[in-house]
Order: sequence, then C-alpha cells, then structure tokens
Amino acid sequence: PGWAGCMAVLKDAFIVSLFLGMSLQAASSPDSDGVASPGGGREVVSSALDRARSLRAPAVLEKLGGEYEGADFWDENHALLKAAWGELGQLHSYVYAPSPEQALVPAAARALQSSNPVEALLSLTKETEVVGVHAIDLLSPSFCSDLLEELAHIRSSGVPMRRPNGMNR
Repeated sequence: PGWAGCMAVLKDAFIVSLFLGMSLQAASSPDSDGVASPGGGREVVSSALDRARSLRAPAVLEKLGGEYEGADFWDENHALLKAAWGELGQLHSYVYAPSPEQALVPAAARALQSSNPVEALLSLTKETEVVGVHAIDLLSPSFCSDLLEELAHIRSSGVPMRRPNGMNR
C-alpha cells in the first residue's frame, strides 16, 4: 500500500482518463519534415504540431465497446501525434511522476511514510453528510492547480485526443 500504490491509483484516475490515453512523455521532438528547395537547401513544410492540429479525429459515437472506435485513424497517426505532443511540451513536467512531497498535503505524505500507512491514512478521513462516505485531503492545492493547468494546456493544444476506453464516454 504506500506511495507506489497511491500513485498507481492516481495514475489510473488522473493520468489515464484525464490525459485521454495519449503518451505525453514523448522523448525529444523530431526535426520537422522538409523538402528540397530550388537553392539546394531544405525548406520546412510544417511542424508535427501543425500537421497534427490539422487532423480531424473520428467522431465519438459508441456508448459500449468504444475502445476501438476510430482505431485505424489513431494507428495511422500515432507517430505524428507522439511527435506533436513532444513539440507541445509540458508546463509542469513533475505532475506526470510526482514525489509524495510534491503532490500530497503534508499530513498524507507523512502518513505514507509511517509504519502502517493504511491506518495512518484512515485516521485522516472525515465523515461526510452522506452516510458511509468519508473524505480525505490528499492532493495539495498547488499540485491540483498545476495538474489543472497541464490539462488546460493539453486541451487547448488543438491536437486530437483519444479517449482511453469506452467507460469514459
């Protein structure tokens, strides 16, 4: 249970669903494609980011079994999209693999370092107005703000984004 388990849950809940299944940690962005110019040099046609922005993703229609909807489009454009995400860059790169101190409120970070992290985290929960439902302050306000800024950056990029699975329709 500790930090690794917590991060696995966060990754599933936030990274996979919110980042729509795209691999946003592309290595380094490749050079732009070019064509020979009359002077013998290379003339830049466009960046991967520009080319990706001109793509039109297939419509999302399926309510069940939508995992493979438009699969041909995504398979054909995978390399271009990966290069485009690399060119776009990240605003807050740490949100993709944060340390406990970067992501959690101090009490939750301390609880995960304790000899019994499950019990320590449970002691931080508070009852809500709904019977049987408890809440816990887990993510720090600064991490949440940076994560939301990262999501806005991605969503405003103009690059088509794929849903990770049919459950998130």
